[in-house]
Amino acid sequence: MIDTGEGKEKYQSVLSNVLKEENCTIDKVLLTHWHRDHVGGTSQIKDLNSEATFSKCNSSDELSEYLPIKDGDIFEVDGVKLTAVHTPGHTTDHMVFFIEETGELFTGDSILGQGTAVFENLSTYISSLKRQLDLNPKILYPGHGPMISGSNARGKIQEYITHRQQREDEIIKVMTDAGGEVTAMDIVKVIYARYPQSLWPAAEHSVLLHLNKLKDEGRTKAVEDRWTLVSRQSAL
Repeated sequence: MIDTGEGKEKYQSVLSNVLKEENCTIDKVLLTHWHRDHVGGTSQIKDLNSEATFSKCNSSDELSEYLPIKDGDIFEVDGVKLTAVHTPGHTTDHMVFFIEETGELFTGDSILGQGTAVFENLSTYISSLKRQLDLNPKILYPGHGPMISGSNARGKIQEYITHRQQREDEIIKVMTDAGGEVTAMDIVKVIYARYPQSLWPAAEHSVLLHLNKLKDEGRTKAVEDRWTLVSRQSAL
């Protein structure tokens, strides 16, 4: 089983009925990342099978209640072999799971069935998207939203990368046009001018993640909350 859901009250009975219908049990649980909507049902799974094991990437050296998953680990169940791929960005501990024989990729929250994903670190997130693209998946099973198959699978990953590149280009243009120091909110007011101002704080956070990525690449610099463009050259 991949992820446990958030622990909604009715989930355990629904899952129990499915297991009975399919005449199977849950032995191993692989967790894509630590967010509650992916690990919140852990106790419910334990109620169904107290012997079930739970595995997750440990993003630090701290002790964890989960068995560790490392990049490249292989898990086999009933003839199915899944390879764990570390894909940080959404969270530092994020993992996806790939079945090479069929091209099926379980993407957690790295790639969603609808909309775009949030992320903690844009530099690592872009690298993780490119790594998933290199797997050449044929089917995506996101943690949220519908599955994506056929040419749309690679297309969805490329869409995510292109979207981030377009936003980066917009930010660089605003900074170039300003010709000097700007704040993240200065950029938001231009790029998101047509959006409700209630959305601007969230947009500011996203812009800051882009600015920090550019800073990591040596393309921007910051003094307190004011940012200056150093280089327009793209690294994507």
